[in-house]
Amino acid sequence: MDRTILITGVGRGIGRGLAEAYLRDGARVIGTMRDATRAPATFADALGAGRLRLLEADVRDADSLAAAAAAIGAEPVDVLIACAGIMGERTADTIASDPALYHEVFDVNVLGVLRTVQAFRPALARAAAAKGEAKALILSSHMGAGDNPKSNAMPYRLSKAAVN
Repeated sequence: MDRTILITGVGRGIGRGLAEAYLRDGARVIGTMRDATRAPATFADALGAGRLRLLEADVRDADSLAAAAAAIGAEPVDVLIACAGIMGERTADTIASDPALYHEVFDVNVLGVLRTVQAFRPALARAAAAKGEAKALILSSHMGAGDNPKSNAMPYRLSKAAVN
């Protein structure tokens, strides 16, 4: 596989799982983490072989994303997977939820996606120019679908509906 995949949030969860799967498939992976010194031990071989590059970036901070994008230089990115996200507080009492919680979850799950795509758009454009296509994939959740009747984790649900 001759592709470079950039995945945000590779430190744990779905981002980590995607990074590991793409590495097994032979892709070169660039992963972002808020603290790259806390990389999972399962990444050691790929890091040593140069197939995985970790960059520190926080999707809440446009400057850190710009720095990460600058760090990859002129390298094209074939696929960008915006995976970093947070659940926030799980509460069934939507009315009593602190509005600050909604702001925090939206900042990461919605605006973080926008910041990420903006920062890495030039790398995607380089891949599109060289190979004819590039893709930005944005992770969502069934919890963001209007047909899911549960009312817990409302900030998360609304953020995923916004992403959809």
